[in-house]
Amino acid sequence: MRNRRVRPPGARKRLDVGAALAAWVDAVQRRAAAVLVAAAVLTAACLSYALTHLGINTSTAEMISERLDWRRDFIEFKKAFPPLTANVIVVIDGDTAELAAEAQRRLGAAIASQREQFRTVHLPGGGEFFERSAFLYAPLHELEELADRIAAAQPFLHKLSEDLSLGTLFSVMEQALDEAALTQGTQGLLEALSRAFAANNAQRFHRLSWQAVMSGDLENDARHRRLIVVQPELDFASNRPRRIAVERIRDTVAALELTPSHGIRVRLTGPIPMEFEELASVSEGTLLAGALSLSLVILLLLAGLRSVRLVAASVTTLIMGLIATAAFAALAVERLNLISIAFTVLYIGLAIDFSIHYCARYVELRDAGYPHADALVHAARDVGTSLLICAGTTAVGFYAFLPTDFSGVAQLGLISGTGMFVSFFATMTVLPALMTAMPPRLRRKRSRATLDSAPLAAFGRGVLRHRAAVRAAAIVSALAAMVLLGDVRFDDNPLHLRDPSSESVTTFQELLSSRQTTPLTLSVVTPTRRAADETRTRLTALETVAAVRGLDDLVPTNQPEKLAVIDEIALILGGALAEPQSPRIDSKSDIDSIARFAERLRRHLGEKTLADRAVAQALLEQMDRWLTVVSQMPAAGRDARAAELAMIVLGLLPYQLHALNSSLEARPIGVEDLPPDARQLWQTDDGRFRLEVVGHGDLRDDEQRRTFVSSVRAAHPRATGMAVVEIEAGHAVLGAFRFALLSAFAVIAIMVFPLLRRGRDAAAVLLQLALVALLTAAAATALGVAFNFANVIALPLLLGVAVDSAIHMAHRLRAAAPKDGNLLATSTGRAVVLSILTTTASFGSLAFSAHPGTASMGLLLTLGMGVALISTVTVLPALLGRPHRPARAVPGRL
Repeated sequence: MRNRRVRPPGARKRLDVGAALAAWVDAVQRRAAAVLVAAAVLTAACLSYALTHLGINTSTAEMISERLDWRRDFIEFKKAFPPLTANVIVVIDGDTAELAAEAQRRLGAAIASQREQFRTVHLPGGGEFFERSAFLYAPLHELEELADRIAAAQPFLHKLSEDLSLGTLFSVMEQALDEAALTQGTQGLLEALSRAFAANNAQRFHRLSWQAVMSGDLENDARHRRLIVVQPELDFASNRPRRIAVERIRDTVAALELTPSHGIRVRLTGPIPMEFEELASVSEGTLLAGALSLSLVILLLLAGLRSVRLVAASVTTLIMGLIATAAFAALAVERLNLISIAFTVLYIGLAIDFSIHYCARYVELRDAGYPHADALVHAARDVGTSLLICAGTTAVGFYAFLPTDFSGVAQLGLISGTGMFVSFFATMTVLPALMTAMPPRLRRKRSRATLDSAPLAAFGRGVLRHRAAVRAAAIVSALAAMVLLGDVRFDDNPLHLRDPSSESVTTFQELLSSRQTTPLTLSVVTPTRRAADETRTRLTALETVAAVRGLDDLVPTNQPEKLAVIDEIALILGGALAEPQSPRIDSKSDIDSIARFAERLRRHLGEKTLADRAVAQALLEQMDRWLTVVSQMPAAGRDARAAELAMIVLGLLPYQLHALNSSLEARPIGVEDLPPDARQLWQTDDGRFRLEVVGHGDLRDDEQRRTFVSSVRAAHPRATGMAVVEIEAGHAVLGAFRFALLSAFAVIAIMVFPLLRRGRDAAAVLLQLALVALLTAAAATALGVAFNFANVIALPLLLGVAVDSAIHMAHRLRAAAPKDGNLLATSTGRAVVLSILTTTASFGSLAFSAHPGTASMGLLLTLGMGVALISTVTVLPALLGRPHRPARAVPGRL
């Protein structure tokens, strides 16, 4: 037989929100089975919809509204020059210039053959055209020096082109020693050979660079780097094409064996790889944070509620609400961004508060003698109104970003703000049904462990006893915090939100260190060539500008003089050289030639006829070591060792001979002779011209980057590029932050005054709220935590979260507080502390994310929740004062 429902003393029957919620819960618990079946079906449908319709957009640029002028300029630039924005930059570093160039050629051709996956493939400085014109692009004085070196090396080149073998090489070198001909171009060969023998003695991969020998520059690693700019076919609504593009390139690299063991290192950077790696980092961090958050919440609920069934019902309600919110996200936005993906963890931390307050009041009513069904209904009456208000105030903290230009956080605000109302509905519907299906087994007298009412009550009494001192301490803290506000910093560099150890970020930072490869250039698009010339003149005069490049820079200068030098080189060589495919191996002859040259070199060292004795001595030592090892090997071992050395010394010479022959075919170049793939990076089909502006200084330094961008945009307001996007996005986000913070506070103030009905209570709540925001910002500054694109939502969100606890406390104080006004001795006080702890634990789990942006959000939110907890249990009770009316014998309506 059901127990008769008992109306709490003093409760009046009237139509209000509390009564309506009580009636709703009464209807729910009467039809608990049907409600649970309907909830299960709806949850399954929501889960299916979310899994099939909810995607992720990893484009950071799209997190800012297109209404802004600079965003429209960048979008227009992307349409005009698509290969320069949504791309993959393949960075190839070779042990030698030849290895890097050959890797660029092979990899570029392999990627270009995959037409269905890659739209354009650009090889800066590579390809048949630039190989043929290489001498024309060299400075005139370097080309003249090269001609002298080629003249000195002409006997070597001719004989080796006819017979590519170690025997031929060392026979020619032996002759050069006798004739004292090891000068200029051939002298560097001794050092290169010393390194080659040392590598073979150590059994490591090495290739002698004949280009370095001929240029006389063995130490210039800058020439060992080549780039490939790839524009994949992408659907920005999905991350899968990004993953496929990145993995397809990596698979191609592996298939071509372009690995460090073959003298090549290939890395990927640029927008697409960085966004792909960032999404992987965010997803992994969010999954970890979600699991950790849920685990911590369950542990705290067990400690606070002391009932497995209550915890099970609360967590089930939480998960159902989370799935419903995910379905809403799929319906409302379709694609999450790198910030809104964190809504899951935020939902766990915030939505559980509704269940905590409902369950805490339910337990208190059961302890007071209410039957289970009555306790469910009266708990809804007592806390339902407060929970609805708190859903609204928390949502305000999220919704505050909706009118701003920061659409990335606005999306998070829309999802999470709506999720608060989803959670409220689930708490008033699913939770009572679950508690009816499995009623908690509660004892009349229960000990409390973690959240023991005695310590909390004692602390509360101490606060009330020293309320004047608490108020004074709050004033002093606020004044001290104001001093620190001047040092609040906003970090607008998106690289700082990415994993600094990831391949794409470390490679990007390397490219920034060189003016030739830096991706942080600015672009100016002009309608005509004349306008381009005028703009170039104006920009070149700026102190912050190191260079301005355009289409005309692809046309070599001093072409008549250079062509004359090329003709001279052709005359020296007697025309094109033969191009053998690989070295000829004759191990016995090769070893004998090496031994003879070693003896001849030893004699010349004794006679002091060599200019660079140190290099010659080092070569002789390595050769002696090599000959000693080889002499002790069986015949098969000697053959293999000689073949290895031949590839080390002569393996790249065929490539160099081909490049030399190609360069001799150079002919005059005009703009119209440039290859189409090079022209499309500088001129559109409708005749517009692009100028690329390179900045002075180190653009990895944020201040120098801002100075460069501001000066260029002052001269040309429509200059665009990633540096502009980053800085202007920072300005937009700061504006959005200020608007959201002020509007959230204003809306909350408008809501609080009529809801609390007493001016003093509303003022106390708002003062405590302002103190939380102030102290959080100051604490973040003191700890060196900067605001950024990811964590900027923290303060407006904290306003919405912190005001919830204050509303619960204020309502309880005026409705059913103890005689001394000690709220921490009530279920409301315990629920407030427990809800803040669970929210803090949930937010804190984000700090363990591998993604620095997500981690900073978790850190700042945790810091803010800690401040909110301290303020709620100390400052707020001191500000609220004593109860307005005597406490009732039996807990009644809040």
